[in-house]
Amino acid sequence: MRAKFLIAILLFVLPSLSAQSVSKEQLKKLNDILGLYETEFDQYQLPEDMDKFFHIYPFDSKYALIGYRTTNLNPGIEIFGHKYALVDREGNLVLKTEGESYWQNSSYNLFRSFAAPEIVVMRRDSHIKTLYDTECGVVHNNFEDNEIRYEALFSYAALSSPPNPKYLKFYIRDDDYYKPDCEGIVRRCDMKEILPRKYFNIRAVYDNYFSVSDSTALHYYYPLTALVDSNGVFLTDFIYESVWRPQIQKEGVSEVMWSAWGSLPIYEQKAEPSNGKVFEVEIEKKIGFINDKGKELIPLIFEINSPDVLFWNGELAFAYGQVNGKGYVCDGKGNKVCEVGNDKKVHLWQDCNVIVYGGKNSPAQIDTIYDRKGKVTDRLPVNKSLEWHFSGGKWTLKSDKGRKIAGPFDKYKFSGQVHEENLFIVGNGDKWGMIDKTGKVLIPIEKLRVDFKKCGTVEVQEEKDFYQIYSKEGKLLSEEKFRCSDNPKIFFQYGPVPDGLWFCNAEGKWGLCRLKDMKVLVPFVCEKTGTELKFGMATAFYKGRWYYINELGEGLPDEAFLQNK
Repeated sequence: MRAKFLIAILLFVLPSLSAQSVSKEQLKKLNDILGLYETEFDQYQLPEDMDKFFHIYPFDSKYALIGYRTTNLNPGIEIFGHKYALVDREGNLVLKTEGESYWQNSSYNLFRSFAAPEIVVMRRDSHIKTLYDTECGVVHNNFEDNEIRYEALFSYAALSSPPNPKYLKFYIRDDDYYKPDCEGIVRRCDMKEILPRKYFNIRAVYDNYFSVSDSTALHYYYPLTALVDSNGVFLTDFIYESVWRPQIQKEGVSEVMWSAWGSLPIYEQKAEPSNGKVFEVEIEKKIGFINDKGKELIPLIFEINSPDVLFWNGELAFAYGQVNGKGYVCDGKGNKVCEVGNDKKVHLWQDCNVIVYGGKNSPAQIDTIYDRKGKVTDRLPVNKSLEWHFSGGKWTLKSDKGRKIAGPFDKYKFSGQVHEENLFIVGNGDKWGMIDKTGKVLIPIEKLRVDFKKCGTVEVQEEKDFYQIYSKEGKLLSEEKFRCSDNPKIFFQYGPVPDGLWFCNAEGKWGLCRLKDMKVLVPFVCEKTGTELKFGMATAFYKGRWYYINELGEGLPDEAFLQNK
């Protein structure tokens, strides 16, 4: 049996997903399978207290998972039914569960995490029985004859940080409910032991770093934690109450992971250091930061609510949090920059400035700008030759020699700039527009809202409920108006920037547009959004059922393309 699984996986290993084109024939086979499962699901007679979900995963790996599950809505009874299949891009069924299954009966089911698509497992009561490594083309099917349990190595919060896809946690369930299970770590591809089974509360922090708690009796109820790398080397002693990744300053862009079964809010980690990782550590309700050598970068001075940090050009630039009940900013070495009133907001600018602005009951007006040493300044450097000046409540763009380039403006959207050095969103009164580094107006300052999109375009709102997409040169890319309330901003952390994204037009219908030029790939005829277009495939929901489609929109019935543009 194991040999058959291995052959099946290896036959369908694809060297380059992004370079592949999916034909109509492949799509027809895939969509025929979807149709069979959806028909079966629709005919499934459920009690009134049961809810049902049909899942269709995108092909952001070599395989996709399709199927359905049912949930008992009665909180007093835990019944969970499901039936899943694993399909490849050729339209073949690689594996499927047989019959109706329920967790209460300890039946088998398939599971794949959206954040770790290269892992597909068959499990029983959360116990892995077969693991499909779609990245390495390896199947592990040797879990049946032993009492060891294996689990995907998730972070503390699966939606705030990805699980570690390269490693598994293993343990033996202790009969004593009050005694923690001793845990270890194995490498996924070859099951090589990284840490022996003598620890607990093992969590992934980054791809190659783990937090590990001491399992000795001394720290039974209040375990201390250490930092460990992927070679099993302890980088710290067991001295911390927690080791975690820092909370990085948001840049003002609200983004969600939009999937075929709904939207999942995910916190995006921005601009992590490239020359070594930084970790948030806690002792006695105080928080500080260390590097991947275990060296202290910022002393444990912040209060328990996690501070925000900013990285710039691979270095820890600032940290902002609460110290003794007050807002407090320090640089990446722990030196105090300034204190901030709790009624104010803080934006950390590059590696050189702290902007204090607004209040709880006032507009977001600039209060004070500090430099790295805590001195009040009126300048925000963009690069070595360009800077913004703030004086008299106005923003003016100047050269490093003091030559005026553009302005003054009432507003400058500094919170969404990230590393942008060529374009600037500015405003006068309640209107917004965009200029370039020469002062040229690319989008007139007469719009309700202007925002940078991470896909290289600009989102512009001209009416209360609708927006349009412009290029960064200020060119309108589509005459189509999109509804603000149904705008799925895309999330790019766990994969490449997609080629296409779903948009909802003024009539409430969804269409798939190519992001670089907003060309309509699928007309605005779908009732619900699908998954974004990546690796040449996406999902679409049309007339009551799901379809797989390619970059040409093929896969939907021909009639969909005859209804409108």
